[in-house]
Amino acid sequence: LVELLKDNNYEVETISDQIIKSVSSDYDIAVIMAPSIDFMGEELDAFSAFLDNDGKQGKGLMYFGDASNPALPNLSEFLVEWGIEVNDGILFETDSKSRSSSDPCTMYVYPVSNDVTNEMSACIVGYSVPMLAVAPADQAITTTEYMMTNKTVVVAPVGVTSDWSDYKEDDKAQFAGVIQSKRMGADADGKTDNQSYVMAFASVEYIQSQWAEYSQLANKDITLACANIAAGVSEQGISFVSKTITNSSFASSVNAGGVSVIRLIFMLFIPVIMIAAGIYIYIRRKNA
Repeated sequence: LVELLKDNNYEVETISDQIIKSVSSDYDIAVIMAPSIDFMGEELDAFSAFLDNDGKQGKGLMYFGDASNPALPNLSEFLVEWGIEVNDGILFETDSKSRSSSDPCTMYVYPVSNDVTNEMSACIVGYSVPMLAVAPADQAITTTEYMMTNKTVVVAPVGVTSDWSDYKEDDKAQFAGVIQSKRMGADADGKTDNQSYVMAFASVEYIQSQWAEYSQLANKDITLACANIAAGVSEQGISFVSKTITNSSFASSVNAGGVSVIRLIFMLFIPVIMIAAGIYIYIRRKNA
């Protein structure tokens, strides 16, 4: 995540305090990355004050969950205030076509059609917490799902094996992979110009896994898009998202013999043909 943000002209600083008493208004986004220890009330108050920004809004928070970590009731309560419900357990895909054959908890997550995700492909993630968009208490807050699982996903106990089958057909449901929660702010004239965002990812593997490097997947694309929105960055301009090209059909067709043939064509035959063509044109013009 740090590399992705730095590649796109963000400055990143780690808050290493054991107890977070405040989050500076100099920052645009605060990131909570797969926390393994719950936050105290005063720390969550610091995040709330940061997002409120003295009533001006205009700040962002990104949260990445990790089902392998313990329950975090205080943080979960904070997220519910923003219309984001995170529950215990791990998502388990029952449809074999939409999951890893060796790990049913590693699955495809699909974009919901909207202005942000229209050009994006699916993501692959594992260790997803069960996450849903719920009605927030504050009417100024609205939620939008950006990524969703299939409707064939169930909640399993953390640590289940690939042959786990202790679920019923009625247990299958659809869960959110990425949720945007937006709170509108009003200026002195009552106009809602600024907004603060909480971007919630059900899994840290949207960015912290091998899947983020696959060119066919949108793991990095959705992460950067959410960061830009949360930071108030214009959607116009160029985004730098480096990925590893992994086209197996193309890679398998390239071998040492093929490389030698291509080398001969470009280093011998084409130059000889160009020289011969030049000599021919020279002689024709000289004798014309």
